Amino acid sequence: EIDDAAGTPLFQSPAGRLLRQILALVETQCAAVDLVALLRNRAALFGLSRAEISRLADDIELGLLRGQRPGRGLAGLRALLKANIEGKTTHPARRLDAKAGLAIEAFFGRLEAAIAPLIDLVQADAISASRFAGALMAAFTAVADGAELPGRRELEQWGEQLAGHENEGHSFAPHQLDGVLAALMLGAQVRSQQE
Repeated sequence: EIDDAAGTPLFQSPAGRLLRQILALVETQCAAVDLVALLRNRAALFGLSRAEISRLADDIELGLLRGQRPGRGLAGLRALLKANIEGKTTHPARRLDAKAGLAIEAFFGRLEAAIAPLIDLVQADAISASRFAGALMAAFTAVADGAELPGRRELEQWGEQLAGHENEGHSFAPHQLDGVLAALMLGAQVRSQQE
């Protein structure tokens, strides 16, 4: 039996997985599978209760995504939400009423604000590692607002460390950012809290 005292790689920790889900959502322009995956992550609270997020996730999945194909980004989701409430969609698994529509629209506002730093980043011609880490951490903080999860402290330390290298390193095009994130987190560990 091997006793690995090094812990879990930060990239694979619960905090690292949530960060990667946020990044995937931005890179795929809110693809249905990535949106549902993020909403089903128990640490994605957006400052709300887990029960509120679960209700929203069910309404979004059944009212907007199942049996239908939204356009790209939040604009596509908002258009589908409007069509569902007005009864203009043909195959929703759930019809949404105005109250559910208002709750979903309010959530979309929270989501949009949370991922705005990353959206700006992926639309740039070139970025730096410190700018990438700063945008990731801003989005993570908004999404995980109110959540306790393993690796959060180490992730915040990682973000602060990279932010300290603001004018260092080469700029790069914002493509294949999951691989960039994996490289930037190489060697970062989440130590076990068990004694």
